Amino acid sequence: KINILKLIIKQIITCDNIINDMRELLCPAGNIDSFYSAIKNGADAIYLGLDKFSARAYAENFNLDNLQEHINYAHLRNVKVFVTINTIIYDDELEDAYKTIDKLANIGVDAIIVQDLAIFNYIVHYYNLISLLDNFS
Repeated sequence: KINILKLIIKQIITCDNIINDMRELLCPAGNIDSFYSAIKNGADAIYLGLDKFSARAYAENFNLDNLQEHINYAHLRNVKVFVTINTIIYDDELEDAYKTIDKLANIGVDAIIVQDLAIFNYIVHYYNLISLLDNFS
């Protein structure tokens, strides 16, 4: 009975360690101050919107001009950066959205959170290195 109890306890501890390894504290960053605050306070990952194609239109948001330095800062501290492109993209916006994705891939974002199927398809077709988090459900 003692050996069985030891085995059960060992399995519980192992399962708990696996679950702990899978946990991730994902924090929103609506502006630069909240970005650095999230990192300082232990975020494993941060999601943020850009000045275009973000559902949080009234947040300060980030732009492609300043995003690289923030990603570098986060990555030096082992924090992932996810960028949201979570609006419906109209036909006349597609080319600009595709260019935005290309730039995001080049500066090293860890994932893109998407809502639009055209954006989803573009990323799947051209970028297998970017994690894709869909917002369809």
